[in-house]
Amino acid sequence: MTPPNRKPWFYDSTGAGGEFTFPDTGREMGWLIDRLAHTVEYFPLWRTDNDGTPPRDITLTLEEHVPDKHMRARFTCGDVTGTITAEPDPASGFVSITAEVVGHEPFRAYMDHPWEEFELFPPGDTTAQADEGPGRMSKKLWWVSLSVAAWPMLAPITSGGRFNAIVPD
Repeated sequence: MTPPNRKPWFYDSTGAGGEFTFPDTGREMGWLIDRLAHTVEYFPLWRTDNDGTPPRDITLTLEEHVPDKHMRARFTCGDVTGTITAEPDPASGFVSITAEVVGHEPFRAYMDHPWEEFELFPPGDTTAQADEGPGRMSKKLWWVSLSVAAWPMLAPITSGGRFNAIVPD
């Protein structure tokens, strides 16, 4: 799969000072993978929050975490079970996020951290560098919102133009 047609941007997350773009995103990619693993471990229950669609619970279980390198979580939503993996994409400088269900990869996104919130892009995305990505995740990683136009495989589970999931109160 082809990464987005833009450079990733990471605002200083590690405390090193400054902002980073490819090819200098290594430490930032590792930091983000560790944050995602932490979020799965401490916030295992998520819920879909899509207009007009009944909420569905999503349970996450951290299966593997190699600091700075790799994170894999198992997810269960109703009768669907699969894995979500985050790892660096060193060729692009983004963090690659994939979901697999029964050996099939129905979802891939590329993630960066250009400001307080995180942005996600589908493979081959052509969003201009100055524009926001079609996917967003909160600065505390407690909600995610993805455009159905960018990830059409999400259309069956939402009635609107976005798929949303949150850590419930």
